[in-house]
Amino acid sequence: MRLRKEAGLKTSVIDRTAKTLGREFPSTFVRLTGVDLRGRKVFRDDVSVNLPEHRADQVCLIGAEEDPKRWALYLEYQLQPDRRQVRRWFLKAAALHSHLGMPVILVVVYLTRGSRKRFPSRYTLLADGLKNEFRFETVRLWEHADRIRNGELPELAPLLTLCDEPPTEATLRDERALIARLEVSEEQRQKLSTLAVMVGRRFFGEQLLQQVFQEDPEMLKELEFVQQWMEDSREEGREEGREEGREHTARRLALEVLSRRFGPLAEALTDRIKAADASWCEALILRALSAESQEELNLA
Repeated sequence: MRLRKEAGLKTSVIDRTAKTLGREFPSTFVRLTGVDLRGRKVFRDDVSVNLPEHRADQVCLIGAEEDPKRWALYLEYQLQPDRRQVRRWFLKAAALHSHLGMPVILVVVYLTRGSRKRFPSRYTLLADGLKNEFRFETVRLWEHADRIRNGELPELAPLLTLCDEPPTEATLRDERALIARLEVSEEQRQKLSTLAVMVGRRFFGEQLLQQVFQEDPEMLKELEFVQQWMEDSREEGREEGREEGREHTARRLALEVLSRRFGPLAEALTDRIKAADASWCEALILRALSAESQEELNLA
């Protein structure tokens, strides 16, 4: 049971990391798929508001609203191939196409190769010799490790340890160097380092991670707590069977994480958390890991 829980925790952490990177750097994931943006802008779309029963990992709108060639990129992330999800992707892609009124292209990003040799790229229905088939694009992250290392996709540095078999200390140092060179805000740089440490814990001990990323012991304790929070959130959401359960858990644990880090919270911050959705609370917790005080938190 404990091994299964630990495996689930690691999967949850990596899944959340990929989604966080997708929210922070949507254009990077569009380029990962091989799309040449040619100056077109990328907009994130939260379709869960209007399609809660068809929650997608990430949806990006490519092109401005007045662009006649505007289309949507629907991304799903998988640590290991799970054919049970293919039918769900097919249904969500159809629902998104109907809802958005534009072409919706599904791309599944497989994050690790593991021992698997087959990575699903189609959904097939058969009946009495008749066949319908839905095909979708796939990206195997490890095949793009050179693009991450050469600076074409540096924002994906926290996922580099998933690409190397096995990852080494040199992999961690490559991640750190890439993050250090990025032209991003200090808050984003800290967040990327935090995500790299979270994924790195799948393979490395605390001492090495602390040495490479220069994190202090208290920060690593907070990371451990956040990892447990992610697992608790995932389990409670499954048991509740509805988004309200996930939001309740995220709010409760956001209050606990911030209280542990900063002490008594300002009334305005407490009220904001109690009214926030799960995604906002998750992002706030990640920001809190690199903030020195409550005042440094961006509550937008």
